Amino acid sequence: MSLTVTSEDRFADALLTLLKKTPYEAISVSVLCRQAGLSRQTFYKFFNSKESLLNYIAQGLNLKYLAHRDYSQKDGFFTFWLEQRDIAEVLIDRGLMHRVACVNPQTIDILHSLLQWKDIEGGDSLERLLYEFVNAGEIRLLECWRADGWKQSPGELADVVELAILGNSRMEALTEELRGKLGDRTDLGQ
Repeated sequence: MSLTVTSEDRFADALLTLLKKTPYEAISVSVLCRQAGLSRQTFYKFFNSKESLLNYIAQGLNLKYLAHRDYSQKDGFFTFWLEQRDIAEVLIDRGLMHRVACVNPQTIDILHSLLQWKDIEGGDSLERLLYEFVNAGEIRLLECWRADGWKQSPGELADVVELAILGNSRMEALTEELRGKLGDRTDLGQ
């Protein structure tokens, strides 16, 4: 395994460092190069723009997620972002999470089984819109989770997504499951 840090990674680290104190729009390529300790020529050798650098960061996060997640665990998406919380906080605080968040394969699986979809990308426009709606909801859930100080467990958030997708029939089952766990400690709406 190589421990060499590439120029691309130096630019990515520089952008994430700058984003801690500076809005994305206010970061110039010159400032980014100065932070990375590399030239503008080197920047443009690898990237066309700041946006292509942000895409590089997104690809890196997606590859890291895909390489390290156990898809049998429904909370894998949220566990990943909890482990990447330093990066997530910067991206959320700067309103960039929607541009880099990886797709949650558990959500795709639920949508496929629920709606019998074979290919979201090639699906009709209503399927694609529903997928985009659910994906945006998951990103918003990440933003709220950060605002709450990461208090909920990844499993609780996965349950929220599942509940939102499956609707009322799943809510009844989860309510019964929760009643069993809590016993008489709460009336759960009765």
